[in-house]
Amino acid sequence: MSARAFPKWLWRTIIRSSCLNAEYVTQGKPDQSSGIVWNEEINRKMPHVFISYVRENLDAAARLRDALEAYGIEVWFDRERIAAGARWAGAIRDGITQGAFYIACFSEEYSKRSRTYMNEELVVAIEELRLRPFDRTWFIPVILSPCEIPNRSIGAGETLRSFQWIDLSENWNEGVRRILAVIQPVSSRVDELIHALADQSHEVVSGALHDLTAIGLGAKNAAPTLLRMLEQETTLQEETIGCLQAMEASDDQIVSSVILGCEKQTNQAWSRDGSPVLISMGERIVPVLLREFDKPHNDPHLVRNLLFRTVEHIGSCSVPYLVSALEKASDDTKFVILQLISTFGRDAQAALPAVLREMDSSNQRLRSIAIEALGGISDPSTVPLLISLLDDPSLFVRPSEQGTPAQALGRIGDPSAVPELLKFMSDPKQDPSLRRHCAHSLGEIGHPTAVASLADVLESENNETELRIAACFALRNMGQVASPILGRLYRLLIVSRNDEVLYHTALVVITLGGDLQQALPQLMRELKFGKPLRRQRVAGILKDIGPKAKDTVPALLDVLGQENWVRDEIIAALKAIDPGISSDALETREFEQH
Repeated sequence: MSARAFPKWLWRTIIRSSCLNAEYVTQGKPDQSSGIVWNEEINRKMPHVFISYVRENLDAAARLRDALEAYGIEVWFDRERIAAGARWAGAIRDGITQGAFYIACFSEEYSKRSRTYMNEELVVAIEELRLRPFDRTWFIPVILSPCEIPNRSIGAGETLRSFQWIDLSENWNEGVRRILAVIQPVSSRVDELIHALADQSHEVVSGALHDLTAIGLGAKNAAPTLLRMLEQETTLQEETIGCLQAMEASDDQIVSSVILGCEKQTNQAWSRDGSPVLISMGERIVPVLLREFDKPHNDPHLVRNLLFRTVEHIGSCSVPYLVSALEKASDDTKFVILQLISTFGRDAQAALPAVLREMDSSNQRLRSIAIEALGGISDPSTVPLLISLLDDPSLFVRPSEQGTPAQALGRIGDPSAVPELLKFMSDPKQDPSLRRHCAHSLGEIGHPTAVASLADVLESENNETELRIAACFALRNMGQVASPILGRLYRLLIVSRNDEVLYHTALVVITLGGDLQQALPQLMRELKFGKPLRRQRVAGILKDIGPKAKDTVPALLDVLGQENWVRDEIIAALKAIDPGISSDALETREFEQH
């Protein structure tokens, strides 16, 4: 601990210790060098507060003690204050009668006790109460759990029920605030703790946060400072949030401070990876972030990224909050919500009715993203709806979105969609983008009845290259289900004049475990006589084949001295076929060719 931090640690130790009296410490003027508040009359003893409770309520009573001590109030807490060898009954009587206030903690546990020392303390307290002025508060009844205040007489026709009690069981922070308002209506303790928040010592700041949390609502003046702290990267984020929540700061205030810090670029890592502050607050923060997304003064890209990263960490438990916000959100926010729902896949099943309602939207962009969400949820009951939308021109907002219903059907994977997908894929009158998406989706579903039609699309020279490549991807995705068409693929490798189709067909054969050596003679001819782009594609195929293509090494070496972009692929193929071949040997052969 640093020399500067030690005095402040000592200060906290003194005020928190219920075994030491506070005759050395009280409120006064802060020492500018240390931040400690010293008493101007060193030897004057501070009046204390006596807390009376039953053993079953020890935790609650200790929590109340901590809250009062955090505010700089001296507390007489049970036998902790009794010196060794002292007669405890007399010490307790002195503790009650000499105290500035007496707090009686009533509870259900107290009501159930037939015998308790708390009753002895109440007798002493009632005797003392009769001696004190009527217009000055001394006796403070507190309720820790639902119960009745004892109807015990205190004289002059009054009972303990004649006092206004404070119910901590209903609202702890508000109750503590009311107690503090009576015991210590004016205090510099909060100001001292706010000053400590700026200290360079981690221990000092942590201690100040602990004490402010215990004070709760009574320390609301510290909220602006704490919110500013959230704008910075700090290891005390969770403690700061806990402190703000004890002061009943709203989630909106906390989120706004985090966003402000990101906008100031003080938290670039948060902007990229998400904020640990927001993630630690859990799923309830989701609607707050959605509200922030709608605010015009915020950077929408920043808030969107924070939202996505936060939801990614929180998981599918945020789905109910997303659904709840969907109905009343703006179209821009709805789009983001539907994107988030689609990322949860089948875990977002509860969102299905809400997503289906968005299918009635007049906003084409929203309908498209709703379809994507339906694909993620993957409920088979939506297949008929999606099939009906395959050629819906109202969804053709952008070319990349034309296949959205087909993509959703692929993600769902229901075989009942195969006949319609085959029909659209095979129809040359349909939009090319839609046909490609149908081919991809057939590969995702993987039903055997689609294999032959995909092979037909691949073989036809009349089809555009992109569609034929989509058929290759589908066949690779289907795996061994597509193995019956290997013979057709071998023939295509020999006759194909399309470089792209040749390459992707070879990849299908490799994926299906076929024997590419049947096509090696044709591939070697292409290496010798084909155009540079075709030679590059063939070299890529041979690289994927590996050692089984060893017979092609002479042909590869013969064409080594080609254009750089072809040569690099040939060298990669040679090293894949013969890992033992040296770079020096390749350079020598290339030099000889030049």
